[in-house]
Amino acid sequence: GSSFICSDISTPSPNATLHVDNKNHVCHSNRFHHHHKHTEPPPSCRSRLHVQGICCSSEIPAVRAILKPLPGVRKVGINVATKVVFVDHDPSIITADLLMKALNEDRFGATIVRDGELDLVDSRGGGHCSSKKDCDCHNNSCGDQSHDPSSSSFGSNLQDMPRSRFVESTIFIQGMVTLTNKEDLRPIEKLMQQNFFRGQLRAYHLHAPSRTLKAEHDPRLLSAEKIRSVLVKGLQGEEWGTIELAHDGAVENLALPMLTTEDDGDEVDATDDKSGSWLHGLKITVVLSGVCWILSLLSCIGGYWNYLKYAGIGSIVFGMPPVVIKAWMTARRLQFDANCMMVTAAFGALLLGEFDEAASVAFLFSISELLEARATVKARDALGAIVSLRPDYANMVDSKTGGVVIVPAAKVPVGSLVSVRTGDKVPADGVVHEGTSAVDESSITGEARPVDKRAGDEVTAGSINVGSTQLVVRTTATVGDSTLSRLIQLVEEAQANRS
Repeated sequence: GSSFICSDISTPSPNATLHVDNKNHVCHSNRFHHHHKHTEPPPSCRSRLHVQGICCSSEIPAVRAILKPLPGVRKVGINVATKVVFVDHDPSIITADLLMKALNEDRFGATIVRDGELDLVDSRGGGHCSSKKDCDCHNNSCGDQSHDPSSSSFGSNLQDMPRSRFVESTIFIQGMVTLTNKEDLRPIEKLMQQNFFRGQLRAYHLHAPSRTLKAEHDPRLLSAEKIRSVLVKGLQGEEWGTIELAHDGAVENLALPMLTTEDDGDEVDATDDKSGSWLHGLKITVVLSGVCWILSLLSCIGGYWNYLKYAGIGSIVFGMPPVVIKAWMTARRLQFDANCMMVTAAFGALLLGEFDEAASVAFLFSISELLEARATVKARDALGAIVSLRPDYANMVDSKTGGVVIVPAAKVPVGSLVSVRTGDKVPADGVVHEGTSAVDESSITGEARPVDKRAGDEVTAGSINVGSTQLVVRTTATVGDSTLSRLIQLVEEAQANRS
């Protein structure tokens, strides 16, 4: 690929930044200086980029060839299942924005999911900034007081965050405690989907062990009592027990905050192209390609059957378009991969008049593409199930007034008090400050039975309060440094290594 020419970075010019030229990728960086003694290694952070151009493992060498030579890049991981590239880099040399631009120069369609520099700033206590424009944390212009959870300025900053029109309400369904698998929850899911549209009900979360349904709804269009009445009418039978409204978000006046890209950056893009799918994801085009291939093989009988060899052209038409698109994307980067080889083989066979051979290449490679796509979807679903354990919001307690404000879980700093009510997830690792209740840790530890927690006991991010009383937890780690985040990172790296 392109050459990277770096100037001498020993010149003491602290204001210089990294510049990437579109043609030669000329870089200049004078942010930190090699001439002075430095005993500590340069800081490193991990940024995540969503790269739309990654469609299969054949793009991995191309992405690595672009990112690895860049100065300041230490490690590149690629998760084909989620189309996410995570890069360990020195933010004082190269930023996530420059990583994105380097990929987009080769038309990979990269966007920043999470800027690791912001996480590095928060871990240093440089201030709680919603964006780089809000405060220059390298120059320490963000005061430590704004990051102190006990300070009044920090509480007011969280209360002034932009709010959505949705609130979260909790409904108790007594009979859910006996449900053991997802299929048993279908009646509830069917009622929620059939009776409410997205403008009224943004999302809902069912948790059988705590017997709760949490609904994010617009109280102007849909009240919590209306949701409860629909459930009461639809869930008839003694097995469902009593259905009660536990917490009405509109009455408590706790509007949900707006989530930014940094707040939900680890969410997995579960969208999947199912157009033309049949029989659990089997593509109709693959079936038609196979039929044409079989017809072309009948030409080997000879005689009048010889005309069936032209059915091989149909196999090419139905089976090769996805491969041709991938081969074209690779060729534009002046590279050659398996897709290019298959296209060459298929059209070469056509030019030689070997229509059945061309059909064989088209059909068999389309089968391999289908199997790879199904494996990718399974891997994406597995990672998505783990990421979904992390809560989006946290009920943060003001230690002075005792009031509660709902904030993005990613904004909760170390040392904060958070309220964990029945059915709520613990937003970050911490210690129980107040209350006694049972906590479901099965998703983290595999322990099937809920564990009793009281003041002084440790709780893990992602565990759920299934008892009948509230817990107040003092956080000992941020969401990014929690046990659950490390688990997500390990799974993500394992999938990248398999790729």
